[in-house]
Amino acid sequence: MLAFALTRGYDDITISGVDMENGTEYGPQRDYLFYMMGIALGRGVKVSVPKINGIYLGSKIYGVEVVE
Repeated sequence: MLAFALTRGYDDITISGVDMENGTEYGPQRDYLFYMMGIALGRGVKVSVPKINGIYLGSKIYGVEVVE
């Protein structure tokens, strides 16, 4: 969906409802999501990730706004 949002020209994306923690079914796909987040940031798209999310890794994610 992130790649689709980029093709549609969105300039502010919040990623929520994504459970990609280590040890889960989708954990191995988390690196690909981070790659797409990097593509978005490189295009000047604002990317936000809620703290209550399966990809949140700590107090901050480089270049990504962590929202409450």
